[in-house]
Amino acid sequence: MLDVQDFPRLHLSRNIIESVRNNINVIDGRGLDHCGNHEDGDQDTKMAQFVSHLIFHTLRKAKDKYFNGKLLIPSNLPDHVARDVLLMAREEPCGVRGCSLDIVYEDGESCRRLGRVAVDPDTVTTFEITVVVGRVSPKWFLTKMQSVLRNSVEQTVLKSSYKLVKNKLYRRNGSVCIKEGS
Repeated sequence: MLDVQDFPRLHLSRNIIESVRNNINVIDGRGLDHCGNHEDGDQDTKMAQFVSHLIFHTLRKAKDKYFNGKLLIPSNLPDHVARDVLLMAREEPCGVRGCSLDIVYEDGESCRRLGRVAVDPDTVTTFEITVVVGRVSPKWFLTKMQSVLRNSVEQTVLKSSYKLVKNKLYRRNGSVCIKEGS
């Protein structure tokens, strides 16, 4: 599990998005896919890392604002969500650059918006993806013992499973697609 307190503050430079953007329209023998995006595994990897950092940074900011104590994030959660976001963005006019991410925390019956971030603020948002994360249901006895042993520091552990809800903004009816991941 990743503890957001274990990591130094992430500085999201525009270098990654700029390096991806600069190579999008370049034809170097590898060609373009059907969406006009550059087909390059290295660029996909960089973009996935960038989206993963955006998600982690949003969760980190939310921890400071909404959660008391520690927020524990499964180490692979941001990477898996980023991978699925990139897959859902493949058929979009602007690709993942046209994506706006809403991150929502679901705790039983209530939901709380933790943050909203545009993957590329310089690109018009063509679709939204709502990332729904939840917490692991603690066992009563274990929770009580942990609070006694850890001087009552509240600890929220996120599930490794999540739900993505995609809404296309350029269609009149608005097309919705739901994907669950783990």
